[in-house]
Amino acid sequence: MDFDFDYDHYGVDYDYYYDGQNEVQYFNPVIKTENDIVMFDPDINVDYYPSPLMAHAWWNNDDVGYVVNSLYHTPSKIAWVGDFTDSEETKEITDTDDIYELAFWEDEKPEIKAIEESKLLLSGKFLVNHTKKVYLDCDAYQKRSIDKNGRCIHPLPILTAIGSNELFHGDYQGINADVVGNWCWDTISVEDSIPVGYKPVEYTFQN
Repeated sequence: MDFDFDYDHYGVDYDYYYDGQNEVQYFNPVIKTENDIVMFDPDINVDYYPSPLMAHAWWNNDDVGYVVNSLYHTPSKIAWVGDFTDSEETKEITDTDDIYELAFWEDEKPEIKAIEESKLLLSGKFLVNHTKKVYLDCDAYQKRSIDKNGRCIHPLPILTAIGSNELFHGDYQGINADVVGNWCWDTISVEDSIPVGYKPVEYTFQN
């Protein structure tokens, strides 16, 4: 996989994550719709590059917003895959899909559909887990999770992350870190209203 890295694209302090001393884990989202595998395509999404989870898992991040838009009214399986993930572990979680090989292919590019670079924020939306029949009220989540600097961690990468069992520099280690990845490879969508019969969950993520 060959992405051209652009530090300015993310608007974060990359010196913190790439300090030359601490090892980092890169994450790349994989979406499986009814008909397609949807991912960032290096031939089309030329400004994208996999990065540490907490380098991009923020409310207003463009790349995360593109993924949110891909899930809008489109229930899909999704995982935010770390490059230190055990390939066999991903097969166990997903039954048959080797999402690690999809996220970090090396030789032959898999047949994928490029993520459309159209950003959607979670404001006024509900993040719906159809596998677990639960939903997250995103406005209420933002109010709980916004920090003293006015920043808010995005719940989608945190809830769907899968990586090494060992924590690395740039991984999420804040409040409710024990639920990281609880929604990995579940069927998830972003909706304007709550599906009938679904129950609310009230996560909070803050460093």
